[in-house]
Amino acid sequence: MKIDPRIFDPFAGLRVVSDVHGYGAELKRAVSEAASLNMFVIMLGDIVDRGPEIPLAMRTALDVIEHGAGIAIPGNHEDKFVRWRKGNKVKVDKNSLLTTSDQLNAVPDGDKLARRFAASAARWPVWLNLPNCTFVHAAFMPDMINTPAPALEDRREQSELSSFALWGENNGETDDLGRYIRTYGWVDDVPAGHAVFVGHDTVDLKSPVIKMTANGGLVAMTYTGVDRGGAFSYIDLPLRHGIPLISALPLSPEDVDIAAA
Repeated sequence: MKIDPRIFDPFAGLRVVSDVHGYGAELKRAVSEAASLNMFVIMLGDIVDRGPEIPLAMRTALDVIEHGAGIAIPGNHEDKFVRWRKGNKVKVDKNSLLTTSDQLNAVPDGDKLARRFAASAARWPVWLNLPNCTFVHAAFMPDMINTPAPALEDRREQSELSSFALWGENNGETDDLGRYIRTYGWVDDVPAGHAVFVGHDTVDLKSPVIKMTANGGLVAMTYTGVDRGGAFSYIDLPLRHGIPLISALPLSPEDVDIAAA
């Protein structure tokens, strides 16, 4: 999905919000502050699961989208949530849907909210392109730049790109818990003059990590593990004629290694 930069004309900048994971109060503060600064919000997915205020996080994300103040990209947790609501067989545990289900059952409008969120998330674009940057939950492939992103519900139309976008890159091996071991070879495929903003993996618990790639592009690893004791993170980007000023991004120290995520 590409956006006409003219839609950003009323806004001073972009606020790129990383994985929320049910930290509703933090998301609400970030969104309210963005509104006061006249910034458009881009959420990189994983709104649900794990945190203490999942219904609030869901409502806040939906309100931002429905008021035209932002857009969301689905993460792997939205993918599971939508499939779960359709009745598909998915793993429900503390790491994924169990906390979300329990919290929705505890609020009067839980089922209505779940239906509303699932219907919205099913329509979110699996990645988002602007002229000089791509926003995607987990990992990037160069073909995303010139390929229209499917909605989450249509992700099989671009199955390889969508799987990469939602779940990231791995080496085919699993760890002791049965989880695929993630790899980051994709980072060096980001072309010169292009920036990629992702969540999904934590490199630093305090602040996002921004690195230059081998090809001269930029990668911003925005997720700082709010659900595991880290900060709630976002990156603010100024706009010029609707185009993000990626040159304004401050690079992380050279000794910070993305592969350490």
